[in-house]
Amino acid sequence: MMRKLRQMILRFQRKEEGATAIEFALIAIPFFLVFLALFEMSTMLLAQYEMQQAMTSAARAIRTGQARSGITLAEFKTNYVCPRLIFVKCNKVRIEAQNFSSFGSVSFTDVSGGFLDNPSNRLPFSIGGPSEVMGVRMFYKWNFYTPMIGQFLGKNGNGARYLSAGTVFRNEPYN
Repeated sequence: MMRKLRQMILRFQRKEEGATAIEFALIAIPFFLVFLALFEMSTMLLAQYEMQQAMTSAARAIRTGQARSGITLAEFKTNYVCPRLIFVKCNKVRIEAQNFSSFGSVSFTDVSGGFLDNPSNRLPFSIGGPSEVMGVRMFYKWNFYTPMIGQFLGKNGNGARYLSAGTVFRNEPYN
C-alpha cells in the first residue's frame, strides 16, 4: 500500500498541465501595470515634445510680428498654440508671455508651491514690440492614471505633473 501511495505522489508531482496558467496569473498584473506605465510615460513624453514644438511655433509668430501687441491670450491660444496640440487639451494650457528690457533682466513668475493649481492665479500676458526681449512659457497639468507611477513622478505624490515649455528671444525689428 505504501508503494501505491508513493507512486501516486510521484505521478502528481510530474503533472504540470496547469502550471503555466498559474505562473501567468502570478505575473499578469505586474506585467500589465509595467506595460501601462511605459505606455503612459511614452505618451507624456510625446505630449512634452508636442508642447515644445507648439511653443516654438507660437514664439516665432511673436518674434516675426505676426502676433502683435494687443492680441488677447484667448486669440493667441486659438490661432498659434492650439492648432499644434493633439495630446494636450488646449483649454487646460496656461501661457505666460512677458517683455523685458534686456536678456539679463529676464525673470519669470514663480510657479512653485501650487501656484498653477489655483485657476484664479493669473500669469502675465504681454507681447512686446519690435526688437524687445520676450519670454514665453507654457504649462500643462498631466494626470497619471497608472497606479503608483503618479506617486513617484507626480509633484508631491498627488498623481499629476506639470509639463512645461518655454523660450526667450528678441523680437525682430518688424514695422
